[in-house]
Amino acid sequence: MKFGARHTYSWLIATIFSVLTLVSFNAVGDEKSSTDVVSPLRLDTDMISGIGLETVPWDDKTRLSKWSHLFTGKELSVSVFESTPKELGAIGHSKNRVRNYPYDQFVLVLSGKSVLTDETGNAQTFKAGDLFVVPRGFTGVWEEFGVYRELIVIQEEAVRTRKLEIEKVE
Repeated sequence: MKFGARHTYSWLIATIFSVLTLVSFNAVGDEKSSTDVVSPLRLDTDMISGIGLETVPWDDKTRLSKWSHLFTGKELSVSVFESTPKELGAIGHSKNRVRNYPYDQFVLVLSGKSVLTDETGNAQTFKAGDLFVVPRGFTGVWEEFGVYRELIVIQEEAVRTRKLEIEKVE
C-alpha cells in the first residue's frame, strides 16, 4: 500500500509523540507518587509550523534564525529550529563548518533543504519530510537553503552542556 507525503508526515509526528510520551513517563515515574497521573503531552503545532519561534543571535548576517523548545524533560529535549533569508524574496543559503558535533541529534526536516557533507566529501541532501541523525563527533559542512525548519530531538543533558564549534564558510 502506498501512502502520500501527508500520511507519512502524520505518522512521523505520531511516532515522535509516542516516544516522547513514553520517555517522559519513565523520566518522571520515579519522582511521582502512585496516585499522580502522567499524561501525554501535545506538542505545539504552531511552533512546528514556524509560528511563535523566538529569534536567536546568529553570526550569518544574511539569515535570520529562530528557535523554541517544545518539550524539556529529564532525559529528552525537543526543539524547533528555523533559518530564513533576511531579505524578502531572497533565495537564502547558509553554509557552516561544524567540528566534532557534541551530541547525537535526531532531525525531522519540516521545510526547506539541508545538505550535510562529511570530511571525505560525501554529501547528503535532506528535504521536508526526511529524517536523519547527526551522530556525535560529526565534522563537516552543513548547508541550509530557503526557509529551513527542523524538529530536533536530543538528550536533555546535551542541551545544558553543548558547545558547538561552528564557523561560517563562504
